[in-house]
Order: sequence, then C-alpha cells, then structure tokens
Amino acid sequence: MTRKTWITALATVAMGLVLQTAQAASIGVNFASNVEGLESTDVTGVVTQQNWNNASGGSGTLSSGTVMDSTGGIATGVSVAWARPYGGGVANTLTSAANTATASGEMFKGVLYWYRDSDFGEIKITVAGLGSAYTTNGYDVYLYVAGDTTNKVGRARITDGAGIYNGAGTTYFKIDNTIAAYTTFTQATGTSVATANLSNYVLFSGQTSSGFTIRLNPENTSGQLGVAGIQIVPTVVPEPASLALLGLGGLCLLPRRRNA
Repeated sequence: MTRKTWITALATVAMGLVLQTAQAASIGVNFASNVEGLESTDVTGVVTQQNWNNASGGSGTLSSGTVMDSTGGIATGVSVAWARPYGGGVANTLTSAANTATASGEMFKGVLYWYRDSDFGEIKITVAGLGSAYTTNGYDVYLYVAGDTTNKVGRARITDGAGIYNGAGTTYFKIDNTIAAYTTFTQATGTSVATANLSNYVLFSGQTSSGFTIRLNPENTSGQLGVAGIQIVPTVVPEPASLALLGLGGLCLLPRRRNA
C-alpha cells in the first residue's frame, strides 16, 4: 500500500468514526394510523427514520413504556398524548392526493384534523418524559401538516413542559394539497397570515425541556387541516475523541511538504 493510499484510508476511518458517533435515536409518531398506518420498516421524515409509532383516533395516549425510537427500542419514560376539539376527528379525504405507494404518502394520508379558529378549540399534542439524551444538547421537533384545501392557512406554536413559549413564536403555514406536496418536504417559514408559504412541516428547533405541547389552529373556517405526524430529533454533538479523530483525518489529507 502506497503512503498516499494509507493516508486516505486512515482519514476515511477517522471521519467514519465521527459519523458513527453522530447516530442518535429519533422518535416519530404517525397520527390517524387507523386511516393509514406505517410499517416498522417504512422510512420517512425530513430526518429519515423507521419504526414510527402509530397513533389512532381523534384523541388518545401512547403511554410510557410503549413509545419506540428509530432503532426499534423503547424510548424510556416518553409518553405522547393528543386531542382535537369536539367536531374534529381523523380523515383521509383531506389528503386524497397523497400517494400511499410511498411511506411519506402513507404518513400524510391520515390526518388529525380541525377546521375552525382558536375560539372553537385547537389540536393539542403533548410529549412528556424526554430524558437526557434529548435535553442535554437539545432537540428539534418536526410537525407534519396537511389538509383538504390548497392555500388554507394554519398556525402552530410550541410551549415547554411549564407552559412557557419556547422558540421564535408562532409559525404560519399554507396547505398544498397536491401529489407533489406529499412526496417532498417543504418547511413553513411564515410569521403572519400574509407571509405563510405552501409547506407541509413546521420546525421547532433548539428545544431543551423534558416535555412540550404543540397547539395548532386553522386561520379561517373554509376547509380543514391538521397534523399527520411529529418527529423528535436530538441534536448531535460529537464526543471529544471523535473530534480528535476528525482532526487527525483532516491532517492526514494535507499534502506533504517537499524538501527543497
């Protein structure tokens, strides 16, 4: 093996070890699974994962000891509860454009929905019991939204376990009920009704609480929208040993200085 080949191999191994350190277990919940459930081998999400938890019905609870993470193991201590106002429910007619030949289409097919503004209630999802694997370095929450009427606007916000708003505030989104909308992921970036963009997920980044509650409301009474799923993804911080290996890998790739 030449020196160049040996150095390249060493750098590859060093960087590979860092990437292995970056692997962390996320948690995904597919709502309205009685309409369309996900198999354990189905892979979807902005941060792709398998082993999604299926949550059926307009309200319910996944108790501690039953919630899986992306590895298929139990997310110890974690529970998920969800509810929608009276008159809401679950439906697949909202997202008839969703193609169930794909895992993403299956997730968006079933929606925990509501159709009125906050005066009449809101969809509420509460997660509790997140351990240090999530709270020490923080985590991101992805809220997947869908509906039956393109351009219908909704808003979502998150509070921590103490009921304190955490993050930039309320995010506004605009429903895109087309086939393309359920095969690709587009982030909501609206800060008002006027700036809401066509999108299918809201990102709440940098959360650190052991629990949180998401509240979702439509902005008007025309059409219906709701939640297709949520995903909790821990922030990854490479360990010092891995950072050292990464540095070693980078040094190995530097060209050797030739003697004059």
